Amino acid sequence: MDVYLQPIEVVVSFTREGKICPVRFRMIDDSAGYETIYVKNVTRRRQEKAGKDFVDIYTCSGVIASTERIFELKFENRSGEWTLYRM
Repeated sequence: MDVYLQPIEVVVSFTREGKICPVRFRMIDDSAGYETIYVKNVTRRRQEKAGKDFVDIYTCSGVIASTERIFELKFENRSGEWTLYRM
């Protein structure tokens, strides 16, 4: 997987226990404006420490350009920012 580190906007849902589940995200595409990608499945959630802060990394699958792809979304807990981490 290639590292992207591209800022994205994410729509999430929450489980009854309060855990975050990404539903879809959109990123700026240079040629077409925004591209919306729907998350088909979240296969893994892990938490890593980045300096003093914690980040949540979600390994997901979804359809991008008619091809099912695996990608990772990163959520920075302190700032609330989402990033397309790897794809």
